[in-house]
Amino acid sequence: MVAKERDAGREHICLTVNLLWQIWKSRNQAQFNREKACPGRTVMKLVHEWNEYEAAQRVDREDEKEERDQQEVPTEWLPPTKGFVKLNIDAALSTATGKVGWGVIARQADGGILRAWAGSGERYTEAMAEEVNAIRTALIKVGTMGWRKIEIQSDCKGVVEKIKTGCRKDPKIGAIIEDILRLGNQFAECYFSFVRREGNCVSHHLEKFAIQVTIDVDWEESFPVWLVNLAKQDVKQLLNLQLEC
Repeated sequence: MVAKERDAGREHICLTVNLLWQIWKSRNQAQFNREKACPGRTVMKLVHEWNEYEAAQRVDREDEKEERDQQEVPTEWLPPTKGFVKLNIDAALSTATGKVGWGVIARQADGGILRAWAGSGERYTEAMAEEVNAIRTALIKVGTMGWRKIEIQSDCKGVVEKIKTGCRKDPKIGAIIEDILRLGNQFAECYFSFVRREGNCVSHHLEKFAIQVTIDVDWEESFPVWLVNLAKQDVKQLLNLQLEC
């Protein structure tokens, strides 16, 4: 009973029970089959079986975590917490033209658009590098907006994980991640999250639009009809899901 309160106490109890079980099996072999086992071999067998058990448990836990993470990732756009501004970001490369396009849309809790940007460039690198470049650009732009609480959302899971874990050692994007973390500190609260492509469709359309233009575009008060309609579709889809629930 005392062992349960210790650090790793449950594991200690399980290991002890396993050891006693191995000793009992060795005793039965000696008692009924006249087979005497070396105590050291009995302990080694225990250690081997315990390691196999732990490895299997670890795999099961990892599988469960991955499945849980997949279930928790939203497949639709969700409004930010009250008081926050959500920025959905996407970037893409055109192999045909060698251009990169990026799009950012800032929205409030009711789904309304606060600001939107679309830009392009002639450089050709890698998709992950362009995604972190787009996030850095977004943070630079919203740094002058006066917003204190923001959530940055991307459909590039690898980028989001690298930012959240502070992965600065990546030779290709480590320096940009360093900039992103520094820029994020200028806000009272700044979070990064992953969303599936279905929940990031507005910024996805923005970056597709950006590849076709020759100058960066900044919409502040008046937004194109197609962009407003896409934002409304997100809200409508969310309301339909809530009604179904």
